[in-house]
Amino acid sequence: MRVVANLAASAGWLRLGRGVSKDELTGLPDRAALLWEIERARDADACLLVMNLRGFAELTDTLGYTTGDALTLSIVERLLPVTPGLFAHLGEATFAVLLRDAHNPQQVVAEMLEALARPVAVEGVALSVTAHFGLASFPGGATSASELVRRARVALAAAHRRSVAFAEYGPGSEAHSRDLLTLAADLGRALDDPGGCGLWVAFQPQVELNTGRVAGAEALIRWSHPSRGEVAPHEMLPVAEQTGLVPRLTDWVLEHAVAAAAEWHRAGRYITVSVNVTAGTLVDTRLPERILVVLRRHELPADRLVIEVTEDAIMVDPRRCREVLVQVRRLGVEIAIDDFGTGHSSLAQLKRIPSGELKIDRSFVMGMHDDPLDFEIVKIAAVLGKRLALRVVAEGVEDQDTYMQLAELGCTLAQGFGIGRPMPKAQFDQYLNHPPEIARRIAPNLHAA
Repeated sequence: MRVVANLAASAGWLRLGRGVSKDELTGLPDRAALLWEIERARDADACLLVMNLRGFAELTDTLGYTTGDALTLSIVERLLPVTPGLFAHLGEATFAVLLRDAHNPQQVVAEMLEALARPVAVEGVALSVTAHFGLASFPGGATSASELVRRARVALAAAHRRSVAFAEYGPGSEAHSRDLLTLAADLGRALDDPGGCGLWVAFQPQVELNTGRVAGAEALIRWSHPSRGEVAPHEMLPVAEQTGLVPRLTDWVLEHAVAAAAEWHRAGRYITVSVNVTAGTLVDTRLPERILVVLRRHELPADRLVIEVTEDAIMVDPRRCREVLVQVRRLGVEIAIDDFGTGHSSLAQLKRIPSGELKIDRSFVMGMHDDPLDFEIVKIAAVLGKRLALRVVAEGVEDQDTYMQLAELGCTLAQGFGIGRPMPKAQFDQYLNHPPEIARRIAPNLHAA
């Protein structure tokens, strides 16, 4: 804290004096000091950036508050030299920057993101940090300092919702903010409800290219909201992230996916089920135990469960993620690297992570016919997977030519809308018993598991 306090003093933040309160952890101005400074700036052109560190709550819950405090201090130390204006700490993972006159907020955001681009070392662990920013300005309708802060937070929520780094308060922002709060409350109630209150798991078939056997299914969360209708995953997942519901959502999907796979197992069908996990889940050292409990409850052999991780998720904390995944693999559970080729350090992750499967991103597979470079990428991935004794799953298969090409290249499994869209379990069971003709036209040797 002494380092941060000294930096703050040298930057002029402590000029506020004893009459203005400061944050106890960082020594930066706190919310009260920020409001006081905003009131002083009301007659000038000023704007307020509110920044939130993505996934901080999950990291704190997983690694503990001591680590969270150390991470906060490291981030402040890194941001102070590049942050003009008043830099305040509003609590936990939320900060604010009050800018005046010539400061360009977009440029400030760019410089702060650049400062956060390198992993932050905390207690010997390298943590990757990303942030979202919301902007509100004076003048512009805000009648008080607290109103300006609220508007900036509304814009921040919009940035989270859209999965973008920066959003500005504007017409329609209020409706979106209220909508987000309502959706978050509804999701919490849905997870509390034994029936899921509209939550369900869709299963997308995976077919062995050399035999045509239905060998696997990817479990995907879906939400048929009672009044909104279908809520898309890209709307639901940011809400879960912002409200700390991701661990519960992951457990909910695991429970239903493993239950389905156990039913197929009892029926004599060897079908693996794949479940995606997020960055915050990957650093949770309790994940292996949670998985083991679900497997034992449903008496499912561990090798019939596949945990899918993305390269970007692993990069949040490579060391801890690897430790967690090693423990998961020791249970007998398979590990798959999803969206291969679209993230960071692909080859490094293949070396370090105990994976048995890699999934070639659909963007490459769907472009194989028209783009020679996409074809070469798929070919190289297939060869690499074979050399490393990995199953290679090709996503995005929608026609027979692609299916045949992938078989010739030596890929193991094919998945895509042409073979089968994500579907409820009852429909998936029908698929197993009577594969539809439309799928047979793409996979001529398709047959039940």
